[in-house]
Amino acid sequence: MMPLITDFKAYLTSAGYGKGSVSLLPAIASDFLEHCALTDIQLTEPHHVHLYHHHLGERPGKHRSGGLSETYIHHHVYALRVLLPGWKKRAGSIITRSARSASPGPKEVAGNRLLPML
Repeated sequence: MMPLITDFKAYLTSAGYGKGSVSLLPAIASDFLEHCALTDIQLTEPHHVHLYHHHLGERPGKHRSGGLSETYIHHHVYALRVLLPGWKKRAGSIITRSARSASPGPKEVAGNRLLPML
């Protein structure tokens, strides 16, 4: 496991995220970094987020036929929001526009629990 993913998992645990989030969000972060061929989170650009979101819309499901559910895609978007502070500012409205057409995602918690840039 990459040090960033290990640190992210430790952050989620110390910030009080539930067991499911502590398991799922680092796996999603790892998938994002692998898909975008990134080794340093500092190198993430808005086009990486856009490409990954597009990839999720076309990716087949692993456990059943068809594509990923909107709920599962929202989990991925949420993981990126936690992993990448300020992603919305840097990515513009790419994800916001796409997410509007789908069902609403998780609500923001007051005082956003975001991982500081590593």
